[in-house]
Amino acid sequence: MMHLATTSGQTVQLRRTHLTAQHGPHAVRIFRIDDVTKVDGKHVVMASRRHNKSIRHMVKTAPEVFGIIVTEVEEIVRTVWAKARRVWSRIDDGLYMGTMALIPLAYFEHYDMAEQIVEFFNSLL
Repeated sequence: MMHLATTSGQTVQLRRTHLTAQHGPHAVRIFRIDDVTKVDGKHVVMASRRHNKSIRHMVKTAPEVFGIIVTEVEEIVRTVWAKARRVWSRIDDGLYMGTMALIPLAYFEHYDMAEQIVEFFNSLL
């Protein structure tokens, strides 16, 4: 998902926002922003404008022509989600290991062998 905003901070909604081209051969013409794709690592804006006889003229340009700043929100969400999942897996592993460590302790407490183990360690000191 890509977040589109103008340099003034206005959010651009696809197929609803009409912008005026600021640079290039299409300057001062009003276009409707149809789609934003990423080709060879660069963002490409597909825009259209009304033409004679109810025809729409399609144009592929760089977002800078319209003064649009493109931010990829999806990558940020994916990295945050992956980090959260990795942290939770480490916490989960720690909880599992803690539970596994409690099983022998519970066994020894149940059979009153804990006092014998403590006496054994005290005799070594």
